[in-house]
Amino acid sequence: AFDRMAGTAFEAKPDVAWYLAFSAIRMGDLERAFSWLARAPSSASDRDVAPLFWPDATPMRRDPRFFAKMHQIGLVERWKSRGAWPDFCADPHLTYTCERLAHRLAGPR
Repeated sequence: AFDRMAGTAFEAKPDVAWYLAFSAIRMGDLERAFSWLARAPSSASDRDVAPLFWPDATPMRRDPRFFAKMHQIGLVERWKSRGAWPDFCADPHLTYTCERLAHRLAGPR
C-alpha cells in the first residue's frame, strides 16, 4: 500500500521523494528509504531535506549513500565553504569520515 501511495505522490510532485525516504526510515526499511533518496531531485531546499536530519533518520545518515546524495544536491559544498560540518559528522557510529568522503566525492581537481 505504501509503494502505491508513494508512487502516485511522486508522479504528482517529485520533491515528495525526500519525505517518502523519511517515511520509509520511520517504517524501519532503510533500503526502501535509499531507493526514494536515489529518486529525489538533484536540488532541494533546506525544508525538503530537514526530516533527514531528525533523530529518526540517524541510520540513514550513517551510510555513505546519504552523504553522497547531500554532495549531489550541493550541501556538502556549503558545509565545506562554511568551514563547519553538521553535528551528525561527529557521530562515533558513522561508517565514514565527512571530510574524507567529501574530498573523495569532489574527485580530482
